[in-house]
Amino acid sequence: MDESLEDIGHVIRILQVEPDADESTIKKQYKKLALHLHPDKNKFPGDESAFKLIGEAKRVLLDKTASKQLENDVNKEEDA
Repeated sequence: MDESLEDIGHVIRILQVEPDADESTIKKQYKKLALHLHPDKNKFPGDESAFKLIGEAKRVLLDKTASKQLENDVNKEEDA
């Protein structure tokens, strides 16, 4: 998945979180959606694809969250 800003906006909408959501919020929302969409729980057409999509969205958002945290830490060290 391409991680451009447009795609980040798309994955934010997939997980239904705020753009500034922290790691904990992202993980909680993923778990909530995963419980509903897991293929063992749901046999509706498309749910397996949706389950994979929310997993990929979580991965991308957590990567971006980790990057932001690292950037903030570096900026704090530079300001000190």
